[in-house]
Amino acid sequence: MLICFVRHRILEDDDYHRWICWSAPGTSFLVLDSGEFCRQILPKVFKHNNYTSFVRQLNLYGFHKLNRSYHRHNSVSDAVRDLEPREFFHPKFIRFRTDLLGEIRRK
Repeated sequence: MLICFVRHRILEDDDYHRWICWSAPGTSFLVLDSGEFCRQILPKVFKHNNYTSFVRQLNLYGFHKLNRSYHRHNSVSDAVRDLEPREFFHPKFIRFRTDLLGEIRRK
């Protein structure tokens, strides 16, 4: 999973920045529009377009969601929820630190 993510350089590709990008300090990444991320990026990199499966894989590799959502209640529509940025963090997944990638292992 992580190999595909890195090899395809989706976080470095300007064509994808409207859907996924590094955080400003480069210590986490954000999925900016999960709906379009599923339609535009996941099928190109993985064998599916399921956001939940993507997040499950991140969790298996020790990534954590940094919960900054302001819409925590159930009355928010799916369309609005898709547009909420979601931020993911792993202490060894840092921009420009490819030397650390080998230390990220599946749990």
